[in-house]
Order: sequence, then structure tokens, then C-alpha cells
Amino acid sequence: MKELRIATEPTETDGRSVQIVRLAGYIDAHSYPRFEEEMLALVNQGHYRLLLDLHEVTYICSTALGLMLQLFRQVRQNAGDLVVARVPEKIANILNLLGISKLIRAFRSEQEALQCLATADEQRR
Repeated sequence: MKELRIATEPTETDGRSVQIVRLAGYIDAHSYPRFEEEMLALVNQGHYRLLLDLHEVTYICSTALGLMLQLFRQVRQNAGDLVVARVPEKIANILNLLGISKLIRAFRSEQEALQCLATADEQRR
């Protein structure tokens, strides 16, 4: 069984709180419950600006992609945003194929993603 590692780092950008979630390994049927629990806990605690760093993710199941869309809707309803950074090509292809990349913006670096989250409110006005 492949392991999933999740590291969460709170940070601030332009005076706004952002949770950086760095994921590594497989997000599959065995690791999905932990992924779901940790992500829902962040949103339930009021963290509505999320940056998922997928650089070290080697596999992501469709259920996890569905959760990402659910989280995206939840944070947007609370004036937040969810973005991804450093997406491996294989996973980027899946996001593009399924149309997820049209909703959830992807960035080459965490810094670019943080910049986007800092200005997210202004962009929606």
C-alpha cells in the first residue's frame, strides 16, 4: 500500500490567512478517508483560502478529485478560494481532461498561487 503524506502550513499573504497543504504519495481508496478528514477539518475550522501543493502526488483517485470540487464550492461560498500549485504533468492532464482546471486554477509555484489568493477578493469584484 502506498503512503499519503499531508503537511499543513498556515501562512499569511497580504494580511489574509492561507492554509498551504502539501501532499505527497498516493491518494487512493485506502488514503482517501484521511485526505477527506483533513481537508474537511480545515474548511470546518473556517479556513477558506487553500493552496494544495501537488508536487509529490503520484496518483489521485476520482473520489479525491470530487472532494476537491466540493471544497472549491464550499470555500467560494465563503468568499475564499482553492488553488493548486506545482501539479505533476500526469495529474495536470487529468485535471484538464475532466475540465477541473477550468474551475480550480493551477500555478507553477506556491508563490504564484499565494499571489493569486492575496488578490482573489479584488478579482471577483
